[in-house]
Amino acid sequence: MADFVVFFDSDAVTPNKSTMAGLISTPRPRYQVLTQMQSGHGYGIYNNDPGGTNLNDATDFIFGTQSAKATTLGNGSQCALNVFGGASLDATAMDIILWYKVDDPEHLSTLSFVLGSNSMADRFQWQVQGPGLPGHNLSDDNWVCTILPWSSASISGSPDRSDLTDVIFAANDDDTDNGVTFHLQAWGFVPQPASYPNGVVTFCFDDCFASQATLAQPILTAAGFRASLFPIVDQIGESGKLSLEDLRTFQDLLGWSVHAHSTTLSSHALKWTEMSPSEVSADLLANKTWLEQNGFRGSDFVAYPQGAFNAEVIEAISPYVVAGRTILPFPHETVQPADTFRLRAYTNVGGDGGTPVSAFTTSTTGYFDKIKADNAWCIIVLHDIVTSSPGENEISTADLSALVTSLVDKDIAVATLDQVLLNGGIAGTSA
Repeated sequence: MADFVVFFDSDAVTPNKSTMAGLISTPRPRYQVLTQMQSGHGYGIYNNDPGGTNLNDATDFIFGTQSAKATTLGNGSQCALNVFGGASLDATAMDIILWYKVDDPEHLSTLSFVLGSNSMADRFQWQVQGPGLPGHNLSDDNWVCTILPWSSASISGSPDRSDLTDVIFAANDDDTDNGVTFHLQAWGFVPQPASYPNGVVTFCFDDCFASQATLAQPILTAAGFRASLFPIVDQIGESGKLSLEDLRTFQDLLGWSVHAHSTTLSSHALKWTEMSPSEVSADLLANKTWLEQNGFRGSDFVAYPQGAFNAEVIEAISPYVVAGRTILPFPHETVQPADTFRLRAYTNVGGDGGTPVSAFTTSTTGYFDKIKADNAWCIIVLHDIVTSSPGENEISTADLSALVTSLVDKDIAVATLDQVLLNGGIAGTSA
């Protein structure tokens, strides 16, 4: 940890290559880098394939002149970059920021980051990638920056956030005789913002179902809450869908936000990952034009159709919007996101086969109490609202009411997506 530096994003070392789609263009909060894995970084290696390991890799890096990489053995066992007994670090009121990359992520089983002390007898552990998170934040040959909130860490022993001396960045492959190479460029701390001291929740309503006006809106309005809408343009005014007047009422009278999603049902069904970059750009620009011509102010924010995105999609849309929302839930998002083009969110909440509402509302262990303790951001994506038993991507009015009541009782803020990003989420700016 000898190469300690502190800088704002604007002061960072210029990257040496353009494999960081969505990272460099993303306004980033102030951060404190504790290592850039430069010469003399002090990290060791455990259980690795020597042929694919280089603790001083000068061929693939984004900061300085090198990074570190390691390759698993292909047998499912853990391979780790680590340092033990380092200088004590105080992470009070800080989140963790991490720059990393994984080659051939289809053979990755888990990717973990661990901070602790006493040779890891006392530790916090984040599952950066793992079962149930296919492809989360990862694409081959692209560096990723992510922020890890403490609310997503598992705890062993009695770790102290103000006295951390041990670090592990580890990977397990899928035990198919295919080793996985993972790279660490840097990690450090990000101060937790004061804009939402009890955390914040954003409700996103996708695909312009009419029930969002008839059933969801009265529940949220009764609590004084606002939400964000992501309609499919050519579905507006169709049977069972929101009308143009509905959308204007939401924005102009209720203070909800209306954002880009997809121009046509066919492009939504196809997904942007199955379209060429020029087709993606054209679809987004048509969506933005429609929003602006109809007086909607949220055209700088988009939700990926069906949540599908990759580095090529981000590169295609980044000249035109400042944020892209996914449906990848873990870990919870932070009020100052590491990458606004990979905003993490829960979907199918309360729906058949989805995340139960109790996972959010349960005392102490529920997501709401965790984000409150951690000043974190929970984004919830909803679609159709029903009065009976919900199917996939549906939520009952009873369950939506339970979410809203829990937030009121816990005194957790609710804000639209653009409000959070502009009230501290983008480069620490205020709305």
